[in-house]
Amino acid sequence: MKRVCIVLALSLASVALMAACGGSDDKNDESATPSTGTASVSTPAPNTGGGSPAVGVTPGATAEPSTGLGDAPTLTAADRTLVADGGGVEGGDPSAPPVVVATIPPVTPRAGTTPAVDPTEIAPPDVATADLAVIVDMDASKPGIQSSRDLNPGDVFRVAVVVVAAPQFNNDIGGIAAFNFNLNYDKTKIVAPTIAGGASTSRNPTLNLAGLGGADAQWQCLPTPEGDLDDPGGTEGDGDPDTGQAYISCFAPGSQLVGGTVVIATIEFTAIQKGSTELKLSEVAVADAVALEIAHCPGDGLEPTVPCESGTANVK
Repeated sequence: MKRVCIVLALSLASVALMAACGGSDDKNDESATPSTGTASVSTPAPNTGGGSPAVGVTPGATAEPSTGLGDAPTLTAADRTLVADGGGVEGGDPSAPPVVVATIPPVTPRAGTTPAVDPTEIAPPDVATADLAVIVDMDASKPGIQSSRDLNPGDVFRVAVVVVAAPQFNNDIGGIAAFNFNLNYDKTKIVAPTIAGGASTSRNPTLNLAGLGGADAQWQCLPTPEGDLDDPGGTEGDGDPDTGQAYISCFAPGSQLVGGTVVIATIEFTAIQKGSTELKLSEVAVADAVALEIAHCPGDGLEPTVPCESGTANVK
C-alpha cells in the first residue's frame, strides 16, 4: 500500500514545515510537498471566481496566448516534450498563459443534443450530517450533494470534492490546513484535462480558494494539479490509458483557515463516450493547522478513516 504524506507550512515567516509521514518522488506517494524540480515557490494569486477552470477546448487548437482558461489552447508536439521534461506542470510559471497538455479526443454529440457547459460558481453542499466524511458531488454548481449525474457526449461538467464536518479553526488549531487526493475515473468515458501555466491553485483540479479562507490563508498546491497523472508533466501515473487519476495536493501556511463543511476542490471533465463510470477517491489525506491528520479513506492503509463517498457519471 502506497503511503500518503502531508506537509504543512506552520509559519510562513520561519518557513517551518512539518512532515506527517515519509514519501517518494511519485505523486501517488506524496501530498503537499514541494517538488525537488521546482525552483521556487510563490504565493498564488486568489481565484476570485471560486470555481473550477473552464478547460473545455477545441481539440487540435494551437498554443496561442489565452486571456482565460476557457480559451486555453492545447500544446504542439514540441511543447509537449518541454512540459514532459518538467516545465509548466511540475511547479511551472504562475504568470504564464494556461495551456491544456492533455488530449481531449474528438466528440460526436448525440443526435438532437447540444453539449452543455457547467457554470463556474460553487453552490453550498448542504450536507445534513455532523460526522466527518469526504464526498464526491457530481454537480459543483447545484446546491446539495448529487451522487450521480446523466450527461451527453460533449458536455463539460464540474464535480466537487467536499469535506464534511471538519473541526473549526480556533486558537490556531483545527481547520483544514492541507489535503491531497486522487479521483479515479474511466478515461474512455470522461476526460479531465491537465492545465500547465497559471497559478497552481487555478489549474485542474482547482482549489476552492474562496471557500478555504481566500488569499489570507496563503494556499499553495505543490506539485501542481493534474487531470490525469499520466498526462505530460514528469510524473508517472498508473500507465493505463483507459484509467484517469485526477490529482491535487495543497497546503496553507496562513492563519485564516476554515472548518465545517466545505468544497475543497473542483474537477472539470468532458464527457466523451457513452457508458457509466464511478468517480472514486483514493490516496486521501486531510490535516489541520497542527498537522494532525483527520481523514483518510478506507483502503488507503492509514488512520483515522472516515466515510468516503463516490459519484457516478452516466454518459447517455
